[in-house]
Amino acid sequence: SGLTPGVWTIMAQTSEGSERLMGQLAVELGERNLDGLVVTVSPPQKFEGSLGFSGTPPAGQSSVRITLHPSEGIHTGVATAVVRPDGSFSISPVYPKKYQLDVEGLTGNAYLESVRLGNEEMLGKELDLSAGAAPALQIRISDKGGSVSGTAQKDGNPAAGATVLAIPVNAAFRTRQFLRTGSTDAAGAFRLGGLAPMEYLVMALAEVEYGAWEDPDFLGPLESSAEKVRIEKSATANLQLKLLP
Repeated sequence: SGLTPGVWTIMAQTSEGSERLMGQLAVELGERNLDGLVVTVSPPQKFEGSLGFSGTPPAGQSSVRITLHPSEGIHTGVATAVVRPDGSFSISPVYPKKYQLDVEGLTGNAYLESVRLGNEEMLGKELDLSAGAAPALQIRISDKGGSVSGTAQKDGNPAAGATVLAIPVNAAFRTRQFLRTGSTDAAGAFRLGGLAPMEYLVMALAEVEYGAWEDPDFLGPLESSAEKVRIEKSATANLQLKLLP
């Protein structure tokens, strides 16, 4: 009782021996009570996959981590796996829900080039594992990412210590996987590498709370003042930015 109308997520969990079973159900609540709802709980699954490279594999492949972040409902159950020397990985526990994939630990100009779930390309999409068992995940990394470099200025002077953001124009790619951040040096210079080939909005900000750029309401008013640039493979775009307040 006491719930306001809207979409709610009901989460249930129990234990079966040492194993935790979880389930969730999204419901739309109106002016009337909802009775007789059933939340199905399921045991966790082990999610198998492989990581390959286009170009030269990094020397420290073992530092690359695959992480699944729940993208709906209650954000519990983040699962992470370290890539084995042969490129394979196993993620567990994975519960039936939708996830956002992150490949962490990439260095240099490496970027996420392809994510295939069975025969379907999932780059820029959620991984829907709500049905439970899923085909193997195939991830491919390229070392031919682009970069953007340049300077940021305020009133014609170098803007030292500014935060520089490269935000994909395509909203489907506005995730921590494709967004890039950095800072200017004492001369106002910056460089952001490992950019996937696509269009970006690049901006330099004087003051910004860490992570604020993941909020669409924060970015919206700034987009019209950003510099739009298309990044190509293995290419560098040069920009001169004006510091935004």
